[in-house]
This record gives sequence, C-alpha cells and structure tokens, in this order.
Amino acid sequence: MHGEFLSGLDANMVLIKDYWSGIRFSTPDQERLTAMLDLAQRLVSDGGKFGHQQIATAARNLASFIQALLQNQMLLGDQHYRQVDLLIQLLKSSLRNPYQPDADLTHDQWRPAPRMPHLRGFKPLVLLLEEGEYGSRLLADKLREKGYATEVFKSYPDYRQAVEKRTPSLVITDRIFPDGRLTGKLAPEAIFRRNDHRVPMIFVAYDNDIQVHFDAIRSGCVHYCLTPVNDGKLVEMAEVLISGGPRDPYRVMIIDADRIMTGFYESILRDEGMQVSVIADPLRTIDSVRDYRPELILINLHLPSCTGLELTTVIRQREHLSGISIIFLSTEADFDRQLAAINTGGDDLLTVPVDPQLLITTINSRVERARTLNRINYDLLNALRELENQQNAMDQHAIISICNINGSLIYVNEKFCAISGYPRAEVLGRDYLFLRSDLHDEELYRRIWRTLLAGEVWQGEVCNRKKNGDLYWVNVTMVPFRDEEDRPYQFVSISSDITARIVAEQNMLKARDTAVTANQTKSDFLSKMSHELRTPLNAVMGFSQLLETNTGDDLTDQQRQYVREIRNAGTHLLNLINEVLDLSRIESNQLTVENITIPLALFLDECHALVMPMARDKNITVRKNYRHLADAAVHADPVRLKQVMVNLLSNAIKYNTPAGQVLIQANTQGDAKIVIEVVDTGEGMDASQLDSLFKPFTRLPQHKHEEGVGIGLALSKRLCELMGGSIGVSSKVGVGSRFWIALDRMTLQDLDDDAGARHAAAKPGGRLLDNLPLKLIYIEDNLANFKLVREILLSHPGLSLQHAETVPAGIELAVAQRPDIILMDLQLPGMDGYEGLRHLRTLQGMGSLPVIAISAFANEENIRLAMSEGFDDYITKPIDIDCLLNSLNRVIERRNLYPP
Repeated sequence: MHGEFLSGLDANMVLIKDYWSGIRFSTPDQERLTAMLDLAQRLVSDGGKFGHQQIATAARNLASFIQALLQNQMLLGDQHYRQVDLLIQLLKSSLRNPYQPDADLTHDQWRPAPRMPHLRGFKPLVLLLEEGEYGSRLLADKLREKGYATEVFKSYPDYRQAVEKRTPSLVITDRIFPDGRLTGKLAPEAIFRRNDHRVPMIFVAYDNDIQVHFDAIRSGCVHYCLTPVNDGKLVEMAEVLISGGPRDPYRVMIIDADRIMTGFYESILRDEGMQVSVIADPLRTIDSVRDYRPELILINLHLPSCTGLELTTVIRQREHLSGISIIFLSTEADFDRQLAAINTGGDDLLTVPVDPQLLITTINSRVERARTLNRINYDLLNALRELENQQNAMDQHAIISICNINGSLIYVNEKFCAISGYPRAEVLGRDYLFLRSDLHDEELYRRIWRTLLAGEVWQGEVCNRKKNGDLYWVNVTMVPFRDEEDRPYQFVSISSDITARIVAEQNMLKARDTAVTANQTKSDFLSKMSHELRTPLNAVMGFSQLLETNTGDDLTDQQRQYVREIRNAGTHLLNLINEVLDLSRIESNQLTVENITIPLALFLDECHALVMPMARDKNITVRKNYRHLADAAVHADPVRLKQVMVNLLSNAIKYNTPAGQVLIQANTQGDAKIVIEVVDTGEGMDASQLDSLFKPFTRLPQHKHEEGVGIGLALSKRLCELMGGSIGVSSKVGVGSRFWIALDRMTLQDLDDDAGARHAAAKPGGRLLDNLPLKLIYIEDNLANFKLVREILLSHPGLSLQHAETVPAGIELAVAQRPDIILMDLQLPGMDGYEGLRHLRTLQGMGSLPVIAISAFANEENIRLAMSEGFDDYITKPIDIDCLLNSLNRVIERRNLYPP
C-alpha cells in the first residue's frame, strides 16, 4: 500500500495541476474545485499515515485555501490565483524525495510537542550533566518534588550510556565537552553535536562568550542561562519544555475584508492551536481589540474604509495597545511601501501570497517576543507600583530628601517641608547645610560627607534649625545611590523626628541633676544638722555619763534615775540622728561597706550581750540557738551587721508582750547562705502591714506609743542589700513575728588575717594609760567639750591635760610643752584641724607627734579623709567615755608611748 501511494504521487500532482489550469484560465466552477479539494484531502490523510509529514502539511494548506474558495461566493482576484499557485508549488517541492519518510527535524526546527496528559505511574525523565555536586543535587530534589524522574551525571560516557537505554524528556547541563572541561572554550567535538533524539536542552554557562552560545545552539540548546541562575527558574523552564509549549494559546486577530484570504489564514492558524478572531470592518477594531485582547494583529494594507497604515497609527496611539505585535499583509512588493508600513508601527510585512509555514513561524516569533516583553513590562510596572507604594508609605512616615553629588537638594517630601518650615521652592537647589544648627561642630558634617562619598551609609542623630529659628532633632539614615560604575551619584536621606524624645531626655537629665543637687543639699543639710546637734549632745551625754559613773554619795537614787533618763534620751536622739544620716547617705550612694569574714557565734554573742540590759528592764527572755554553727562565718561589714542585728533585737524586745520571749537562731541554706533569725512572741502583724514595713518613716498604728520614727527597718534593708544579703519577715497576728537575714556563708578558714584583730579591737580592752605619765593638749573652741574631756581624764592621775581654743595657740603650746598626744577638733575658727595638722608636721620635732581628731562629723567619708590626712585616730561627738579611753589606749600601744 505504501508503494502504491508513492507510485501514484506524480499522477496525483499532474491531475491537481490540470484541475487548476482549467480553473485558472477559464471560468471557475464548483465541480473542479470540489475534485481538487478531494484529491488534496486524500494526500493529507495518506501522507500522514505513511509518515510523509511534509507532503501532508503542504496538501493540507492547499486544501484549506480551496475550502475557503468554495465557502465564499465572490470573484477571485489575482492574489487568490497567486496564492494557489504558491501552494501547488510547495506541494510539488514536498514530493522531491518521496521514497523516504521525513527525517527528524533539525535542532533549529525543534518545537515542543502538544501537551499530553500524564500517564498513571509515568514520570518524565530529566538528566543533569553538571560539574557541581551540591547544586545538581539540590536541583534534582526540586525536580523530583514536581513529579519528574532525575538522574545526575558527572561524566559524558555515563550520560551517553543512559541516553542509549532511555530517551530523556529534557537535559540540563553546564558541560558540552567529552574531556570534562568547564565551559568557556568549546572543543570541536561537542558532545551534543549529534542530538539524535532531538531532546530539548537547557545549557547553563559560566560566561557570556558569544561563540559558546553559538555552539550551544548548534548542539541542540533551547535555553541558554548564565550563572548564577535560580533553581526555581530552571524548574519553570523544564515544566514548559516538557509539557509542550506555552500554557495559553496565541490570540491572533485578522483585519481583512477578503473573506477567502481570512478564511485561509484562520484555518492555518487554528490548525496550529491558535485562537483567531476575524474583523472585516476596520471601524470595529478598537472595540474588538478591547474585548478580545489579541497578542498579534494581521492587517491587510488595503481595507475598505481606510488603509492598514492609518489603522495601525490609530492603534499605536492607544498607549494600552502598544504591546500588541502587528504584521502587515500586502499584495505589493514596493520597497517604499514596505518601509512606510514598518515606520508606522508594524513589526513585519509579508507579501501575499504567503508561505503558510513562514506565516506561522513569523507569528510564533512575534508572539513569543511580545509575551516576553509584556511579561517584562508587567514586572516593571509591578515593581514601579511597589516602589510608588513604598515611597508613599515612606512619605507618610518619614522625612525624606535627596541631594546630588554636589550636596544640592533635588527632592524633598511634604514632611520635610512641614518640619523645617520651608516651602519646597525655597529648598530645591540649595546646599543641605543651610539647615544645620550651632550644636554640632564642622567635623561632624565633614565626617558625614566623607562617609557618603566613600559609598557607605551614615546613621546618626542631628539637630537642625527651622526657618523660624527653632531647633528640631532627627534620627538620620543617609544612603548613597551608585551608578553602573559603582560611583555615588546622589544621596537619599530618610529621617524621623525625635525632638520629643530628645527634649524628654534633656528634661530627665535636668531633673536628675536637680534631684542630685537636691539630694546633695539634703545630705549636706543633714550632715550640718548632725554636726550641730552632736555638739550640744556631747555635753549632755558626756556629763550624764560622768554623773552616772560617779561612785560617791553626792547623788541620791532618784537623782541617779534622772541622770539615766537624761542619758537614755540623749542616746535615743543620737541613734535617730545616726539613722537619718545613714539613710540619706545610702540614697545618695555615699555609704559604703567593708565586708570581711565574721565568726558567726562570737558575733551573735556580742549582739546578745548588747541588748540584755534592755531585755532585763522589759522582763524579756532572750534565748540562743546557734551553737551548732560554731565553725561558721558570714561575709559582711561587722559594724553595719551589728547595727542591723541590734535594731532587730531591740524591736523584738520593745514590741514584745509582757514577760515574752526572743529567740536568736541561725541555720544554713544550702552551701552558700546562712540565715540569721530573730523570733519574738509579740502581737504579730497581718499581711497588709508587712508590705509597708520596710518603707522609711512608716510606723504601724499599734506601735505609735513606742519611741521611734520608722527608720530602723528601712535602714536595715538598705544595709543588708549593700552587704550582698537580704532581709525579710513573716508574721501571724497573736503569735509573733520572725525577721531573718540571709548572708553569704564562709568558714573560719576564710577568716582574714586582720579580721580577728579588727573584731577584737571592737571590744573594750585593758587601759595602758591608767598609770602612765602622759601630757595631752586638747585644741577645742567649745569650753564645755574641753571640760567634759578634762572630767573624763581626772580619774587617771598620770595624765595632764592642757587646753587651747585655736590651732595657732595649740601649735605654740605644743612647741613649748612637747606633749605626748594632741586631741584636735576639726571645725575650728581661722585654721581648721586639717590645715593645723599639715602645719604641725612641718615643724621640727613634731613630725611624728600623735594627733587624734575629735569631730561631730560622724560619717565615714570624713573619717576616711581624716585618717588619710595623717590623724592617728578619729573620735566622734558626742564623746563616749569608753571610746575616748580606748582611742588613747590604741594610740599609746601603736606608738609605743611607754616610759623608758
């Protein structure tokens, strides 16, 4: 049957020519056209059945045109005859080698096959021939996720063996050489030079060498991508190539009044899978284009009511139609006419008669390019819209300005104008430095400019000046924009108004400075008041001590009771002064602690001994439970810890029930802490009262009849925190209260070398001065204070005391008498004690003379200052008899003031 088909081709061709000659040179009749159509349709069917695709295609084109002739009752023109002549000539050309089926299309004719539904269980095969290990593996994984089978190869021989076994649907490669070299220079024997199976290929190149590109195309490359290329883009290309071309059919519009030609074109294009709309009346073009939205328009240059050039001009003047491709159809071959068509806005001009394959190829090329350009244009419009939206959002939020490379403003937004007070017309073209205030030096602006010219971003806070002279602060980010040579050409400034924050910070700093000043003033006032109160208290408490220790019969028992009351009142007043002063120093960060290792049991015994007289007076039993921690120690300041413990114990005794009990106990808390507890059997407190217990100057209603102003617990809490510890309380109404202190745990092995000595020094020791003949001078402008010290020393007959009211008089007396020890008040008229000591040290023979400072300033700063200036010891007023005698004793021992 195949042979019969081939042997009858020439006879069929002669018969077709005879039919057409009869029509061409005589009156056309329906019978001959019908016979000619039947013969062409048989060639279409038989040519396709036996694999002669070119014969079938040429016959189909001829049949399509004859069909159009039969369907239109109109006179034939020259263009119709010439079109049939061309189609018959094309059919004859397809018969030149009829004895072999058509060879596969060459690589430059490759087109995706029509889309086919996936068969169940079938996965298209994609082969990857790539150098990179990880990149090819990741790409293979992405393709598998899309339902493709993938294989990765590193060498050409392995790839070739795989291709021989199974034809892939797609190849992706970055190599086209049998020797494995990377792309860049092609070897003559490119591995895909003979792409036997006509498999679509995507080639990933490392450079844009045009020769590499040419050779890749000759080897079967469909897509040529430069690295780096996104894997998602490669997967998208693969889907299009494997699935069979564009996802949407081409939309073509034909504008021509010739029904025969438009019918022919429509038939050809529809056979290629395109959508076709035919417009005979050019006046309907704009409305039809709006409704149909074609991607390409075929326009006959000769139209009934206008020319194709005029219609194209109208279309091109519609901006939204500018992306449509236009191909002119003309029966004329005049070059000037063709040139005019192109200049009007056409993309191509085809002369009628037209080769159907040329028409299809031209449309394919133009639509694909139009789609690419439209996609790019769409992306650009979207990007532009996004930029506009972003700019609008930025304009609503930020102050934006742009200046050129010379520093002149070329753009400012409304917020810039609103905050600066300048209209846009007054700032454009001006140097941006016209906004600068006087708060920044020139170096700041030079630094900003250097940073921007170096292509770097500058960020910071800048104060600018408004048009009316007011200042405003902005947080600025300045970004340089670079040209294609990476050189800055303009600078964008994005700022936010931070004036309110800066003003608030400045106000806070002023408030802080005011608070610091007020706090310092308060501290100075309290220190001054402490000094002024201690001076009279020195006489009150000192002479009451002398009266109380008088062993003679000068005072009656009632008078002695009066003296004790005077001394107790003075002690209470002194404690109150000390607590207020300490609290003030803590609040102003002027109080420091010196933590050392303190033996726990010994320390608690001392605290117990201190409060026992008060407990006996109140008929309160004080029990101890800490002997099991005999080898334990705590890390704290001994003076401040004793102050806290005495306060807690005094409160436990003071606020206890008649004949009540107080328990002092200690326990470990893990390996790091020791908790000291003071438990009483008092009235107790409810939960609402515990919250305010450690606040300064807070007293509970049930305790208002007792002495105190509510400072002790607040001070104790601050002191515990300074020592690195904590303090707390639990209580129950009708049962009692439990106060606790948690401190860092130590052992006696951690005891500092001098800690024991300092602790022992805190206890009264023996009086070496009892029988020593020593000469003392007391420089003091307050006669009552001198009399007090003189009375204290009267019980030591070996001591002689002389008095001077000023420093110069005291130094003169010291030079004359050569005393063993000088007692010197620090606050003296004319020359104070510090200056007096420095002057004394300059005199011959007086450089090592012991000098003890006596002052009503009792804070640690003054004590440290005096000791650093060279005083041997420091005694605070009001003078305690034991403190004075112990101080003299320490100096005698330290200076070895023993008789020879």
